Amino acid sequence: MQKIGFIGLGIMGSAMANSCHHAGYQLCVYNRGHARLKPFIDRSIPTAATPQALATQSDYMVIMVSDPAALLEVLQGPVGVCSADLTGKVVINASTVSVEASQQAATLVEQVGGAFLDAPVSGSKIPAQTGKLVFLAGGHHAVIQRCEPLLLSMGSAVIPCGAVGDGTRMKLAMNLLMSGMVQALAESLLLVRNSGLEDQLFMDAIKNSVLFAPILGMKGQAFLNRDFEPHFPLHLLYKDLNLIHAQALEHHVALPAGDAIRQGYAQAMQQGLGGLDIAAILQVLEKGIDTP
Repeated sequence: MQKIGFIGLGIMGSAMANSCHHAGYQLCVYNRGHARLKPFIDRSIPTAATPQALATQSDYMVIMVSDPAALLEVLQGPVGVCSADLTGKVVINASTVSVEASQQAATLVEQVGGAFLDAPVSGSKIPAQTGKLVFLAGGHHAVIQRCEPLLLSMGSAVIPCGAVGDGTRMKLAMNLLMSGMVQALAESLLLVRNSGLEDQLFMDAIKNSVLFAPILGMKGQAFLNRDFEPHFPLHLLYKDLNLIHAQALEHHVALPAGDAIRQGYAQAMQQGLGGLDIAAILQVLEKGIDTP
């Protein structure tokens, strides 16, 4: 039985680790904060005291952390993943980080004998809980093939995107599109509302039109219910928008809409909304937003 080590048990990581467990993999988990380990301890799922200890006893490691610094932190140092001998092992980064961090992580892993897969996910809390994530895989073809059964225990599709870093490039582009869709929905909803029409009528019209997409249905319902429980925390999308901005500068791509959206998320952070779902961008718009 293959041994899976899972690092990072937040909203996404805990659901993904559960999927691995339910698929029959021998699971061991690690998280910096002890509180998130309790649901796994309660089910007698082994935990590791350090990333190094987890790596020593795992064939595959899946990392789902919040940002580039957190990824490199669990890999480096005297008790990091890369302080173990990784010969024959695979490290899969499912976190959304920078291209540079993904490539640096690959170098660190390969220097100690391991293989690395850049595999951020498309999907948030519900797709993670239901095994419907889409993995955007960057790495050697043989590594992608080797990891595919494990990834499909957590998701519905694995899309090969190219080399290490290309999965991250694809994920950032998709998050730019997603942020624009949610922003446009919120703005359109307020336009309808302030014009005297009903919110529900607007959503019904969208659902019966060619405009409909699952993200619009999910966030539209959150807008109607004023349900801002975090499925995709706002502070994480703000982090992604900053990564997207940096990538656009590097490649000389103008992002007028993306930059305006990033300003709105900066305002949301200033208003203390970072821990809420990205649907809370509606609250910023309701208060009024400066024209960039």
